Amino acid sequence: APGSYHHSLIVASLAEEAAEKIKLDPMLVKAGALYHDIGKIKRPEYFIENRVQNPDMHKDLKPSMSALVILNHVKEGVEQAKKLRLPKKIREIVEQHHGSSLVRYFFEKAKEEYDPEMQKIGEESYRYPGPIPKSKEAALIMLADSIEAASRSLKSPSETNLKRLIAEIFNNYLQDGQLDDCDFSIKELRAIASSFFATLHTIYQPRVEYPGFDFEMKKKKKTNKIKTTNDRNNKSAKKIQDKQK
Repeated sequence: APGSYHHSLIVASLAEEAAEKIKLDPMLVKAGALYHDIGKIKRPEYFIENRVQNPDMHKDLKPSMSALVILNHVKEGVEQAKKLRLPKKIREIVEQHHGSSLVRYFFEKAKEEYDPEMQKIGEESYRYPGPIPKSKEAALIMLADSIEAASRSLKSPSETNLKRLIAEIFNNYLQDGQLDDCDFSIKELRAIASSFFATLHTIYQPRVEYPGFDFEMKKKKKTNKIKTTNDRNNKSAKKIQDKQK
């Protein structure tokens, strides 16, 4: 599951940097982040970060079944953590890193597919079993996990878009009660948000072009465009000359 592995590395970078800013144990946070999605190992192809060339495994599934597969990665992660005899604090992070949050994509898809007059779609079937994060470490990883995943959906990861994304995700978790048991202060949440932005801004910072290389074939495209334009002009000139004869 190379996609999930890379995702976990970025989550670890986000969470570790933020942990230092609010005086949490950065090594515990980093270890928890690296293991948080261990439950995806069993069915990696059902998670979008691993679906590069693979077919969409959810295409022929009902939203309820798709949600069940996604929700189960937490339960399977806890089982894997126990088998590996990971420390209790790491197991708790694995168990709590989604809290009781809603798998919104498949919940909204279910609402679209069913007639609301015929059948009510209950959120309970589309929510993680919880518990909500009981420690700051687990809550920090929950935030970093969502921020990293959401940032990949940005077509333009500008400063404004990154700040807006971070603010919206923080607000959603606060309003949903997912941060009620972790005792974050407003000052700490601001420090975390600032740290996340700094890390993401560095990740998405444009790089200078390599001199002598044309990786995107810009020059070739430009040359071809000029050639096409010249060909058209030559044809037009020839037609004019033919008419004048």
